[in-house]
Amino acid sequence: MITKSQTATSDTEVSYGLLVGPQKIYFFYRGYARGTGAQVFLVTLDENGNLSPPRPFLSGFRSTDVFYRKFTRQLTNTEGMIAYMRGRTGQFVIARLELE
Repeated sequence: MITKSQTATSDTEVSYGLLVGPQKIYFFYRGYARGTGAQVFLVTLDENGNLSPPRPFLSGFRSTDVFYRKFTRQLTNTEGMIAYMRGRTGQFVIARLELE
């Protein structure tokens, strides 16, 4: 497992969330792309060193939503979680992920 250690004055300011699966490393970050808007993007790095292009990860994510990168957690070798809050409703969401 590769550990990530970052600190910031706000939970939303650190640069990325990191999860490590058996075959891929997963990088999650909040960004903006033309045609997509504000979004949490996912980039993976496979065991051969191939980096995937960024792809939107959270359906319905809006510019007022907050991605808590600091709360990205490795649960097991094949599971992880990310957290975000829907700005419009204040709903805090924890998403559990299966990792390859």
